[in-house]
Amino acid sequence: MAIIKHILALTLLLAASLGAMAQKELGALPDMQVAGSSTTVGATRLSPAAAMLLADLEQLGRDVRRKDKDLIARYSLSRSGCRYYVQALVSMSAGHSFDELKAFGVKPGHTVLHSMSVRIPTRRLAALAESGLAASIDVSLPRETKKLK
Repeated sequence: MAIIKHILALTLLLAASLGAMAQKELGALPDMQVAGSSTTVGATRLSPAAAMLLADLEQLGRDVRRKDKDLIARYSLSRSGCRYYVQALVSMSAGHSFDELKAFGVKPGHTVLHSMSVRIPTRRLAALAESGLAASIDVSLPRETKKLK
């Protein structure tokens, strides 16, 4: 029994050291922002990408326009009419329903258990986060693909 515990401890130590070495070799890409694990605004938990988008929108200080190509590409914003939307996964706070999101101009999508895939207008993202209707808003950054030579 002691040998098994010793082997398990060595395996865990080896896995931790390999993970640390891989982290040193890869590191963060220099042109990408790094966010914490999650952020809360009011009673809403934001994913790191949602928090970064919210900060970028506040820094922009105006609505998203066509000329904001970097921002549009970074968050895969889609355009409908003259508004830009971000694809997100929203779970509602207790006592609230998905129908209440219509007041924020949110376009509903598919429902999975207690979450719904939605398109949120970028100009209303901050108001939705501060309202407390949503328990969480998860936005994912698009994957960067590199062409092989």
